[in-house]
Amino acid sequence: MKKVCFIVPFIMLSASFLFFSCATSFHLPVPGESRVIRSSIYSEYMTIADAYSELKKYDKASQYYELAKKNKSLYWTATYSQARCNVLNGKYDEALLAYEELLARDGENLSLMMSMAYLYAVTGDVEKAEKTYSELWEKNPDNPDVLVNYISVLFASKNIAEAESKVAELKEKFPGSKSVSDFETKLKELEKKSEQKENGSVSGEKPAPEKNGGKI
Repeated sequence: MKKVCFIVPFIMLSASFLFFSCATSFHLPVPGESRVIRSSIYSEYMTIADAYSELKKYDKASQYYELAKKNKSLYWTATYSQARCNVLNGKYDEALLAYEELLARDGENLSLMMSMAYLYAVTGDVEKAEKTYSELWEKNPDNPDVLVNYISVLFASKNIAEAESKVAELKEKFPGSKSVSDFETKLKELEKKSEQKENGSVSGEKPAPEKNGGKI
């Protein structure tokens, strides 16, 4: 009889414990759970930012990349993606700052250096652009993209003699480059204009008025 009496209270106690467990929202934290949740949130920020970037909504994308940068493991990826958005959005100064930071970490990265040179060019600093592309070409003599961009900057800076030299180099090293014919056409046009100026017959220029009774 005593044995039965002991079992009954035990069963009631177990039932009470089960009821208490189910009826409350008591939560035992899992070690590292909060860190995983935070990491997941920042990854979501990256996903949202990428989606906005694909939609060409660069301001919104940049906002979410900024949030993702708060996670150390995503910082550099988010910084690069944000810089790219700023370039596409015409925010060149902000992009330059980001690329400078990225290059300070990875100074030999060809893609980053080409992006910097491009930004120098589009912001009108052709001198820096020319210098950067010159250095890039010395380090990457087998990369036709570097040479093509370098030649474009040489034309922009009106360094025609050097541009002509590099066009010849492009034709010799990369004869299959589609840019060769474009650059050669450009050189011919510039040569023609130069000859016209020398002959005083630039297209569209009005003839000088006659001195002796000529009408203006």
